[in-house]
Amino acid sequence: PLPTDWQIEGAEVLRRLGNQQCWICGLAQHQANDCECEGRITITGPRAEEIACRAAQEQPRFKEPDDEETPRTFKERMEQHERLCWVDCPRQCDYHLRKREETRDNEDDCCHTNLWHNECRVLHCHMHQPGEKEAHEELCWIKCTINCQFHKDQRRKARRVDNYYHSTISAEECIAKHCRMHRAQTQEAPGVKHDKLLWTHCRKGCNFHRQQFEDARKIDDPYHNILSANICEAIDCPTHRNKKLIPRKTARKEIPHRNIHWSFCYNDRCTDHYDAKCGAGRFPQERKKSQKGRLSKPKN
Repeated sequence: PLPTDWQIEGAEVLRRLGNQQCWICGLAQHQANDCECEGRITITGPRAEEIACRAAQEQPRFKEPDDEETPRTFKERMEQHERLCWVDCPRQCDYHLRKREETRDNEDDCCHTNLWHNECRVLHCHMHQPGEKEAHEELCWIKCTINCQFHKDQRRKARRVDNYYHSTISAEECIAKHCRMHRAQTQEAPGVKHDKLLWTHCRKGCNFHRQQFEDARKIDDPYHNILSANICEAIDCPTHRNKKLIPRKTARKEIPHRNIHWSFCYNDRCTDHYDAKCGAGRFPQERKKSQKGRLSKPKN
């Protein structure tokens, strides 16, 4: 067996792992990878190999005691990562994205050659002089005069709401369901389609349909027959003459008296509604007298 500097019980290692402590020294300020303890460690007790594998998985220790080049703290690891070129950054972090943005204007930067020709901002850059094909593909599909396949695909992809050129297409070409820009254009821009609607279908309350409604009250207007009889202001309108509402007093006179409800009958001597009034308790004294008369009536 290899020589060891000290030994740790397996139960103690499990306790330190459960408390988020360094399983080597037991401190909570760092993990096993940042521990300053040097030497070999042996885990003893039952299930020692299983506990050692678990400790290596939860808190791995990648460095060797004599390896001085490997960063030990978080600050050292960040400094080592920032020394990388933005091309070699695997995560595309904010630091290297800013470095890439600075490289676009600096021709003397060593990483300037890694830029694409359309990313370079240096005027007359000898490294990023685009060819005829590349220069044409940098144009938007609107400025393409040869109707090439590249700009056909660009226009087709622009129908999606997350595309860079989505704002260049019309509302009819937009296939996005929740596109706020083209939805507003569909509601406001095509005034010709909206003007073809009648005021009955207008939900905006626009001035055009308000004036259309006012003009429709005249007899000579083509939309006059759409109005109801109550809105028609013409005195001798042949369309709404027989459809106008009858005033309430006139209608009440034309209804026969025997057909109205007894509650609207104010004549107590009316024979048509007398039975209904008695049944509803309109004449309680007379009803009691009639009941007493029936009880006191002698039997034959």
